Amino acid sequence: MGRKINMADYSEYAVEWHENRKNKRSHSKEYIEKPGIYEAIRDVRDQDILVLGCGSGVECDELVQKGARKVHGIDSASGLIEIAQKEYGTCTFSCEDIRTFNVQKESFDICIASLVMHYIPDWKETFSRVRQTLRPGGVFVMSLNHPVKFGAEIIRGAEYSAMLGYEKGKDGVKVYGDYLNKRKIKDVWLGGLEVEFYHQSLSDILKEVLDSQFTLVSVSEPKPIARAEKEDPEFYQIHSKIPQFLVIKLQK
Repeated sequence: MGRKINMADYSEYAVEWHENRKNKRSHSKEYIEKPGIYEAIRDVRDQDILVLGCGSGVECDELVQKGARKVHGIDSASGLIEIAQKEYGTCTFSCEDIRTFNVQKESFDICIASLVMHYIPDWKETFSRVRQTLRPGGVFVMSLNHPVKFGAEIIRGAEYSAMLGYEKGKDGVKVYGDYLNKRKIKDVWLGGLEVEFYHQSLSDILKEVLDSQFTLVSVSEPKPIARAEKEDPEFYQIHSKIPQFLVIKLQK
């Protein structure tokens, strides 16, 4: 196992994180999550976009390349924001917490929160601030760890497994995972980055969404895009049957 870095010290991992994103090394991101986000948004041309949890700004720059008029990214890791400001002059960035960021009232048409909401235990403050910053009719698209996969029991070692279910035999019942109960999960990603995030069941997620005063437009469980079958057959085999992410689209 690689070196461990606490999530609070994300800045220490900034260069490696940026290279990972810039070089499109994450199949989960490139084959499933990002296409799911773009499918929900559909068209970014001439739109002003706020990105929560923007990391090193790679996706912000992609939005500009796709025709967005203005893109502003927010992230709490100063090291990632420093890279973003240096690399992508096409966008603006600020180092802020997504729960307390400075609201520019009715300044954006779209807000994107890509794989960031599950890092915070309560979404009320973020929802409130996003609502204030969006123009009337604006949309908020967020992606999350899917509760089916991340409610499973993760076993790491010589081999990796994620199991959700139970075995019943003569010695009793062995339960794998915990889908129904909200809980904090600790894991290690990208060969050494220690992370903590919150698991919620789908019903708990939808309750938070329905209490947000947004209109729920769609909920999707994106499958891998077609080229994943050729480029990573094992990945495609798993995730064309077992969901990895949720993508939720809301409207003000």
